[in-house]
Amino acid sequence: MSTAHAITVHSAPATPWRNGGGVTRELLAWPSPADWRLRISVADIAADGPFSVFPGVQRWFTLLSGAGVVLDLADESLTLRPGDAPLSFDGAAAPGCRLIGGPVRDLNLMIRGGTGGMAAVLPGNAWKAPAGARAGLFARVPGRWHSGDQQRVLPALSLLWFDAPPSGDWRFEPDIPVSVAHGAGAPPQRMKQPHPGHRRAGFAGRPVPPPLRGSREARRGCFTSATGWWLHHIPGGLSP
Repeated sequence: MSTAHAITVHSAPATPWRNGGGVTRELLAWPSPADWRLRISVADIAADGPFSVFPGVQRWFTLLSGAGVVLDLADESLTLRPGDAPLSFDGAAAPGCRLIGGPVRDLNLMIRGGTGGMAAVLPGNAWKAPAGARAGLFARVPGRWHSGDQQRVLPALSLLWFDAPPSGDWRFEPDIPVSVAHGAGAPPQRMKQPHPGHRRAGFAGRPVPPPLRGSREARRGCFTSATGWWLHHIPGGLSP
């Protein structure tokens, strides 16, 4: 049996931001909170303002609830709403963040050294942790995770994490029906001059081209209702 660590968002202490614009709940910091190489957190954003600067960190960002945000990057502004594919970008970019219609809650994966990724959990779809990775599941809704003969019941908004993950297929079965519909709009298209530091992550954690600026349909991800997110981290620059 692989040893698992589990924590809920509501049980994690809330740390107020220095600028007063929100709070962060740290779910995991490896190897330590003071000198992390991997950090997973949920943030509540209550006011407009810039992201913190994290040089040498690759970030993944996806919205869990709220109307949405506009992120002002160096070469474009991106509108993100719950259900959109996660955005991956250089932590040194520190984009400005504008709320569309009130407070939002988001999930963050940050990696300093090594590689990683965030992939949507969709009903009926299996996932497997890459070789050499630490991996886990963030459950947006209550349900049951299982791999082989291992299983765990998870409440909504909780993180299940393995330092030595099971090698078989992973699945997550939500307790409540979740409708899944593929986006009806145009697929994301590559910009003529894409910014090198950010990209959207697809279902398998692979980057897909950034969307056209100003196209709401193109900004929509390939799914409208993920039940959670598969997360992984490969330390030391190894590749999956």
